[in-house]
Amino acid sequence: MRALFAGASFVSAALLFLVQPMLARFVLPLFGGGPAVWTTCMVFFQAALLAGYLYAHLLTTRLSSRWQAALHLVLMVAAAAVLPISVSADRAPPPASNPVPWLLAAVAMAVGLPFFALSASAPLLQRWYAAAAGPAGADPYRLYAASNAGSFLGLIAYPLLVEPRLGLGSQGVAWAVGYGVLVALFVACGWRVWGESGAAMGGAGEVEQPAVSWKQRIGWVALALAPSSLMLGITAALSTDVPPVPMLWVAPLGIYLLTFVIAFGRGAKRVRWMVWGVPVAVAVEAVILSRPPESAPPLLVLIALHLGAFALIAMGCHAELAATRPPAARLTEYYLCLSVGGVCGGLLNAVVAPAVFNSIAEFPLALAGAALVVPLVRAANREWTGKWLLPAGALAAAGVLFVMVISGPDHVLYQERSFFGVSRVVQGQRENTHQLLHGTVEHGGQVLDKRSTRHIAPFLYYHPDGPIGQVFQSRAKTLDNSPVGVVGLGCGSLAYYWVKDQPFVFFEIDPTVIRIARNPELFTFVRDSKAKCEIVPGDARLSLQKQPDGRFGLLVIDAFSGDSIPVHLMTAEAVELYRRKLAPGGTIAFHISNNYFELEPVLAAIAARDGLVGLSRRDRRADLTEADHTRGRLPCHWLLLSPTTEGLKWVDGDPRWKPLRAKPNDRVWTDDYANVLGALRSPG
Repeated sequence: MRALFAGASFVSAALLFLVQPMLARFVLPLFGGGPAVWTTCMVFFQAALLAGYLYAHLLTTRLSSRWQAALHLVLMVAAAAVLPISVSADRAPPPASNPVPWLLAAVAMAVGLPFFALSASAPLLQRWYAAAAGPAGADPYRLYAASNAGSFLGLIAYPLLVEPRLGLGSQGVAWAVGYGVLVALFVACGWRVWGESGAAMGGAGEVEQPAVSWKQRIGWVALALAPSSLMLGITAALSTDVPPVPMLWVAPLGIYLLTFVIAFGRGAKRVRWMVWGVPVAVAVEAVILSRPPESAPPLLVLIALHLGAFALIAMGCHAELAATRPPAARLTEYYLCLSVGGVCGGLLNAVVAPAVFNSIAEFPLALAGAALVVPLVRAANREWTGKWLLPAGALAAAGVLFVMVISGPDHVLYQERSFFGVSRVVQGQRENTHQLLHGTVEHGGQVLDKRSTRHIAPFLYYHPDGPIGQVFQSRAKTLDNSPVGVVGLGCGSLAYYWVKDQPFVFFEIDPTVIRIARNPELFTFVRDSKAKCEIVPGDARLSLQKQPDGRFGLLVIDAFSGDSIPVHLMTAEAVELYRRKLAPGGTIAFHISNNYFELEPVLAAIAARDGLVGLSRRDRRADLTEADHTRGRLPCHWLLLSPTTEGLKWVDGDPRWKPLRAKPNDRVWTDDYANVLGALRSPG
């Protein structure tokens, strides 16, 4: 019997965590690929989990096990009616609106009911097992370890196995098949429950137990809240303050789940000593956060320290949760408290923090809270270890808060946080130089010389001697003033390359970036341009569809730097859209500079399939002179596509522009299929 219930718990949890990154891919074309999309989705999933646990608690306290099984099976079958998963294009948010409610509504419509049914499965299965298995059911919490193991497998299976092999449509169908398998397993579990004699079956889990005190409930909520908030906080911090690393968001969530597996396995009490590692880990984080960026350890060491500290903290909190779990009769109430803590942590990070802070302040605050939660819970329970842990935790928390108050570089001129992340304008090393950063990724810069009316050229990837500078200057020499479309505003660098009265249309999804580019105290490219500059807010692909066909002589797609690759902007359907918007002889320019992904073969495969011609220019660090570095020029990679060779005339004959490099048998990316990990750059 244990194998059957453990198998059902495993499959249920695997489906729960498989659908989360899958759904993020479904909503990508409508909401972009910023970390806030994932954080907001996590809030929905945690809220649905809370609703599922509440439903399970009410079910087990008001109905016999037989009727619990019957009612839940009806719910699972009813939830199957919305499958397979899909997200309609009409769920896209209006331009300049708050995307959060639209995203939550889209996720709820796509998978809300099946996710709710799955959320209730883990506590119900454990409760039924405790009731039906006799003496063997005295400790149903081992099924929770199986459940979290399934969660971990589902989480890593998506990027490693599912996404590289299946399109979105096939993914939705495959998930629906897995859901059908789970329904069959639930039928088998329900049959075992129904087959036992008596309405309540009088198993080990049915013995009446003393009521749970509010002090215990608050302790469980706090112990669940701290690692939940910290998991989201460290994800946001790593995405913002550490150079982007592909799929880095998987690591904190994977650690979070594995600590549950260990804590609720056979050695729950053996790992309780790990709570002593929490103040140590928080103190280590305080030291890391106090160091200026120039003296930070190497990237991999920094990531390992962050994740190692998080693992110790999560292990300590979850070990304490496992050690204080109640008898099986109070199981659903216990899980309800855990879910409340998880939802509170998610709301603090996804809703409260962006509204209150202009930085990732929730990360150090969660660290400070984690340092105090275990000793406070133990002290409240009058355990002697609490009075020894409390001073250590308080000291570590004070260290983090002290660093939080005094930290913050003086060279930050402006900083704002939005749904799409933290945007900063910083003072560069050169005099009067302003640079726009999103996290650690540079999105343009300008030298502001208020004593001169001379317009100083942009630098970084947009330098006049760089690939895109060459294209614009070649067009200007022919007085080509056909309209230019630019996906990704940045600080407005490309507005420098104007021909008088030439229409420039910038498409930008982040309202914060628009405000920064329009603020002449920060950047003046847009203000000083003699082009007719128009800024269109909202997702670029949706906005481009509303533009007249054949409008643009040059269309620049500049949205591929960093870890969050907007896949929907480089699929075959997206390129076909760009092609329709080009004037005869027009050109599409892609900015594909990236430390981790090789995107040229992705576009080369689309070009080969659709009969486009293309060239690529990569300026490597070794190609740049000392004078280039002094003038702020950076290595970069640009690619040109056109329906005809006429669209490549701006760089014709320049040996720096090479034919596109494709990978043999590389599958074309479409709206239905993309293999992000397959685009990872080879080591070396």
